[in-house]
Amino acid sequence: IPDRGYNRGYCPSPPQEVADFESECRVLIYEATDARRDVMDQARQYCDKETDFAQRKCAFSYIMGEVEDQILTLMEEIAREEGWVLSVLLWDGAYIRKRDGKGHDDVVKLLRLMEARIAERTRSEACPGGVSVQLEVKPIAFDPSANSAEPAARKPASKTKAGSKRKRGSNIAWNKRPKLS
Repeated sequence: IPDRGYNRGYCPSPPQEVADFESECRVLIYEATDARRDVMDQARQYCDKETDFAQRKCAFSYIMGEVEDQILTLMEEIAREEGWVLSVLLWDGAYIRKRDGKGHDDVVKLLRLMEARIAERTRSEACPGGVSVQLEVKPIAFDPSANSAEPAARKPASKTKAGSKRKRGSNIAWNKRPKLS
């Protein structure tokens, strides 16, 4: 485990559980990136001035993004199969469109079904139990004043180019996630 300043007087030594967790994460990063040489090769190009471990973290981040995209795509498919629509994919979740005659309990039932089917559909030799996810309903605060008939005041358009968050290495094709249909 790299020295994080624990032994230089910046902070006390971490609890053993934290040190063990860091070690486990490091092993996971190495195993995942060793298994995906294609992504690791691209990360070496993209982060060519970085350390080996920094390149591995870059590749691991991309691999985890692929997994997240696959699970969100499965969530969309399962919702559609059950007559629901995911209106917006948002980070690691989605907004589920309301349905007449359906309420909170129906949404929870859908989420439990999604969890089971995601585990089924992601089973592989490397992961015989499939990917285990835990989905939950997160309440959204509603502001009734935002639903007025008055047109909302518009903020001036941002001068930032679309996609600027992926600026570094943006000319590399693998740095762009595929568009979900």
